[in-house]
Amino acid sequence: MDLISIVRAMWRHRLVSIPIILLTAVGAIYVMAVKPPVYEANSELLLLSPPSPPTPSQIATDPKLRKIPYNNPYVNFGDLPIVADAVQTVVTSAAAQEALAKQGVNPDYQVTLSDATSTPPLIEITGIGKTPEQAILGAKLVTQAANSDLYQLQKAQGVNNYYLIRGTVLVKPDTAQLSVSGKLRTLVAVFALGTILLFVSISVMDVADRRRNPARGGIRASGRGRRDKSDQAVVVDPDRAQQVLANGQAQDDRRREARAHMARLKNAPNKSER
Repeated sequence: MDLISIVRAMWRHRLVSIPIILLTAVGAIYVMAVKPPVYEANSELLLLSPPSPPTPSQIATDPKLRKIPYNNPYVNFGDLPIVADAVQTVVTSAAAQEALAKQGVNPDYQVTLSDATSTPPLIEITGIGKTPEQAILGAKLVTQAANSDLYQLQKAQGVNNYYLIRGTVLVKPDTAQLSVSGKLRTLVAVFALGTILLFVSISVMDVADRRRNPARGGIRASGRGRRDKSDQAVVVDPDRAQQVLANGQAQDDRRREARAHMARLKNAPNKSER
């Protein structure tokens, strides 16, 4: 189906297509002019490894180190990104989202691990809000929650404070930026939904028209159909062809007899005068 056919189909079913187009336009205007803006504030939390277990020489220098339990199950994993992933899971859980929402945090906040292959790992936190202040507050509270969850996970395993994996805020959420991508995604979704609804409606109306009036549907189906028929070979019935030829021959014989009769009539007076 080319562009002209689409336009004709839309015009043919304008009682359906025009309201859908107007509804899509209203949705786009709402997204661009009426829907509240979205702001984002970013924070980065860096995980730091705890001190290594004391060596015999360190214990000899400071005997108190012998009495401090140095076992940390999360350090035994040998990979801090695993710990960062555990923190991410806890801080994005339903319970954590509900608790943060009560403090005024937009539940659309994001917590992800940095793509950079860095050791120790970075936890990237994005606060979302309708105002810059709400976005900054969200990023700060989520960062605090991530640090608290990191502490609670280790204390639940009985880890001594001296050998805790700690988090330090590398990037503080002091400013917020207007998010253009949020509105753009919503706008694309509105246009996509309107386009799909328009084509589905026109297709349904075309099918209904063809069922109500098959002959009209066949004619509308193509100028191309007529061209295709002109290219097809013509099949002739031999008996019919012989009959047509016989009739034509008989008509020729009658014409010759009529001409001969007229000639005789024309020459008859001359013979009488003689």
